[in-house]
Amino acid sequence: MNTTITPQKFIELDEMKQQLHILQDKFQKEVIINDTLIQESMKHKMSWIKKLFWMEVICSPFEILAWLGIVKACHFSWWTFGFFTIMLLVCLFFDYIINLGSLRDEDYQRDNLIETSKKLVRMKHLRRIEYIVTYPLGSVWLGWAAFEMWQQVNLQHNEILSQQVGIVYVVLIALAAFIGFYLYYKMQRTNDELIEQINSVTTSN
Repeated sequence: MNTTITPQKFIELDEMKQQLHILQDKFQKEVIINDTLIQESMKHKMSWIKKLFWMEVICSPFEILAWLGIVKACHFSWWTFGFFTIMLLVCLFFDYIINLGSLRDEDYQRDNLIETSKKLVRMKHLRRIEYIVTYPLGSVWLGWAAFEMWQQVNLQHNEILSQQVGIVYVVLIALAAFIGFYLYYKMQRTNDELIEQINSVTTSN
């Protein structure tokens, strides 16, 4: 039996090794590209929540000043202003903890996806708690402000003005409640989509 390796076979083996290295490099590059696409996709889905938070931060001083002007113009009690300001700042603090502080850039990497999925579930839970707490408190404040507004309008002894103010106030409350619920639902839905994406990635490996 002839076991001699001819130069031709050496050349063929060398070519096979080169092809194997090329395939390995190509596979590694595809893995890196896929990981990058996954990270960018998840970051993109979360980006609107971060933008919403910073928009809240920018708008907060103007909201406080606007309510201060309303309190002075309509002769509301300073308690309504203090309660509004404290509640707004507390909500901003917890929004930062929940929506920005929960996830870091490294959480989007493939090796951390299972832990990231748990963080997303926890984020949903904390957001639900915030929603359950803030909406009743917000309703109390709105009722309080409405009562003070009703008192001030009645001092004018103008029934038509009273009706108009009441209608405008109810419409604004309904609009604020709808926007708040819509944003809450959309944020929870974003978390669900990310969790589903992570599950599809981890189960395929």
